[in-house]
Amino acid sequence: MQFDSLLNRFGKSPDSEILLALVLGSESVHSAVWQKTTEGARIVAPGSLEDWSKDDELIPAADRSISTALEGLKNEPNQVVLGLPESWVEQDSITSQKKVLIKNLSEALSLKPIGFIVTSEAIVNWLKTKEGTPPTAIILGLQSDEVVVTLVRLGKILGSHTVGRSEDLGADVEEGLARFETTDPFPSRMILYDSHLDLESERQTLLSYAWQEKLSFLHIPKIEILDPESLPEALVVASAAEAIESTPAAAVALDQETNNLAAHGFYQDQDILEKNPSLPPPPPPPKPEAQQLTPDVTPEDLPLSLGSRIMARLLSLTNVFHRRPTANFGGPLVTPRLLLSLGALFVVIVLLTFMAWAIPKASITLYLDPREVKQDLEFALSAREPTDIAEGRIQGERVEVEVDGQKETQTSGETLVGDKAKGAVEIFNKTNSLKKFPAGTVLADSNEIKFELDSDVEIASQSATDTGITFGKEEVAATAVSVGSDANISQGALLSLEGFGSSTYSARATANFEGGSSRSVKSVSKDDQEKLETELTEELTQKALEELKNSATNDATILPSGYETEAVDQEFTKAVDEEAETLGLTLRLRLTTFKVKTTDILLLVAADSTDTQGFSPVADASEIEVTSADIDESGGTVSATLTTKLIPKIDEAALKNHLKGKRPEETESFLKSIPNFSRVDITLSPKLPKPLATFPRRPQNITVTIEVEE
Repeated sequence: MQFDSLLNRFGKSPDSEILLALVLGSESVHSAVWQKTTEGARIVAPGSLEDWSKDDELIPAADRSISTALEGLKNEPNQVVLGLPESWVEQDSITSQKKVLIKNLSEALSLKPIGFIVTSEAIVNWLKTKEGTPPTAIILGLQSDEVVVTLVRLGKILGSHTVGRSEDLGADVEEGLARFETTDPFPSRMILYDSHLDLESERQTLLSYAWQEKLSFLHIPKIEILDPESLPEALVVASAAEAIESTPAAAVALDQETNNLAAHGFYQDQDILEKNPSLPPPPPPPKPEAQQLTPDVTPEDLPLSLGSRIMARLLSLTNVFHRRPTANFGGPLVTPRLLLSLGALFVVIVLLTFMAWAIPKASITLYLDPREVKQDLEFALSAREPTDIAEGRIQGERVEVEVDGQKETQTSGETLVGDKAKGAVEIFNKTNSLKKFPAGTVLADSNEIKFELDSDVEIASQSATDTGITFGKEEVAATAVSVGSDANISQGALLSLEGFGSSTYSARATANFEGGSSRSVKSVSKDDQEKLETELTEELTQKALEELKNSATNDATILPSGYETEAVDQEFTKAVDEEAETLGLTLRLRLTTFKVKTTDILLLVAADSTDTQGFSPVADASEIEVTSADIDESGGTVSATLTTKLIPKIDEAALKNHLKGKRPEETESFLKSIPNFSRVDITLSPKLPKPLATFPRRPQNITVTIEVEE
C-alpha cells in the first residue's frame, strides 16, 4: 500500500475533502466518489461498472464510470486512490508497463493518483471491518485467463499465486493452493470476486470439487461470491483504515527505501505527471550484428525474440560467404540484400503461420434437453457425525426461527347476562350456641334458587321465655347467585342454609327480592380458543418454514417435517364465557428443524442409482419432498422423494480436440450424436469466407458453453 500523501492529507482536512476511488481490473473498471469522515469514510456517489479488453479501451471505460459518479456534484475531485490487480504490482511497486498505462489514463482524464492498494488486500481489510473479526479464507480473483489465489489467516495475507486459467477451475485453484508451503489445514471458506462476470457457475464448479480428497481441508469449503459493487467500497474502507491506523509521525519513520513513493511512480502531494512527465519506454532488445557472430558466440546465446533469432541466423551466413565465388560477371552469387529479403520473407511466413494458429477463436453453445428423474430415498440424519455417502448418512444443522401473527374468529358460545335479584332475609338460630355466618354463605329456596349473604352476621342462641322458647334471629341483606327473574322471590318465602338442617337454622325473606333479569348473548367458549390457536399455529408454521427456505443458500434444503414448534408468547382478546362477538389471538411461535446440503442428497442418489451415471443435475432444478421424518434434536431417519433434471456430462477437452481444425458442417453429425442434443450455436472469429471458416487448431481458443433447453 502507498499512502504517505493520504496520511498527510487526512491530517489536514478530515471531514471536507472528497476523492475518487478507481478500481482497475484486468477487464473492467469501477469507480466511486468518497469522503473521509471522523467515523471512517463514506461513498458520496457510486460510478458505473464498465468493461475493457484493450489498452485503448481503458480510458473511455474509466471516463464513463467516473462521469456517472460525478453526475450532480458541484465540486469534481481529481485526486484518486487506485485499486490494482495483483499482477500489476511487483514488490510494492507498479510494473513499468502498467505505469505507462496509468500515466496515459491520468493525463487523459486530468487525474492525480495519490496512492494505490492491491485489490485482494482491500478485500481483506473490508471483510475485517464488515465482519468485526480478522478473516481466515482463500480469496480467488477470477479472470478470463488466470486465477489469483490468495491465502489469508486471521487477517494476514500469507501469500498469493497466479495460475493460468484452464477449463477445470477446481484443478486451477488446487494448483495454486499446492504452491503454498504449509502443513496447516486450508481454511474452509473461499471468496470469489470478479468485476464483471456472473460467478454462480464457477461457484457450483468449486462446490462439486473433491477438496478433502485433494488437499488438507478439514471441512468441505463454503463458497461465497463477492458482490462486484463491493469492490469500490472495499477500496474506500481500506484507504480510510490505512489513514486512521497510521499517524504522520509513523509515516515519517517509514523506511525511505522500501516506502519511497517515487520509486513506485507516486509522489506525495504531487501528480505523477508533474513530477515525471515522460516515462521512458523499456529498452529495445539488442540488434545482432553480423561481425559479432563468430563460431564462439551463436545466435542462441543472445537474449533475442524469435524473429530476431531468425534474422541473426540469416545475417550470420554472411560470414560463411565472406569469400564467396563470383559469376562470370564479377558479382557475388549471394548478396547480403538477398539474404535480408529471404529472411524477411521467412519471418512473414512464420508470423502468418503463428497468427493462423493463435488468433482464431470459436464459441460453441450446446443446448441440451434435460431429463426429469424421480427418486425415492431414505437416509440417516445426524446433528453431530459428518456426512458419509457410503453409510447413507447426511449431516444436518439445526436451525430455528421465530415468527408472529394475529388471527380473529367468530365466537360460538352462549351466556346468560343480566342483573341479580337483591333483598333481605331473617336468619333464625334454633341452637343453644351463638352462631356466626360469614358473607357468601349460600341459602336456597324450595326451587333450589340460590342466594348469598352480602355481609357477616352473628346470631344469638335461642332462649326460654314465659311463653316458651324464643329463637335467636338477625336480619341481613342477600343477593341471588345467578342473574335472572327467577330469583325475584316474594316476602315470607322460606329458605334453608346450605349445609345445615332446618331444625338448627332457617331463614325467610323479610321483603320481596327484586331487580333480577337475564338475556342470552354470544360469548367465548373453550372450543373457540382451542380452534383459533390451532389454526394460527398452522399458519405461522408454514410462514416459519418459508422464511427458513428463503434465507437458505442454493445448496441448502430445509426439512419441512419433523420440526418442533413452541409458543413463545400468546394472548387472547377475551376469556372463556366472556361476552364477545369475535375472539382474537396474538401468537409468537418458535420453529426448530434441520437443514442439509442439497449436494449431499444428490451424491447419495447418484451413489444408489444407475440412472444418473453419465449425467449431472441441472443447477437449481432439484426439488426435494420430505415424505416422513422421525427425528429429534440429535437426528433420526428421513424419507424423501427427489425430483431433478439431468443433462449428460460433457468431456469438454475431448469435444475441443474433436472440433479443432474442422469446418462446422463437418461436425454436425458428431454434435447431434450427443445424448439429449437439442441445437447448437457456433460463432467463429474472425469471420472468414465459408471455405476458410474452421474451428481453431488450438483447443484453448475454443470456448464451450452448456445450456439447458427451456
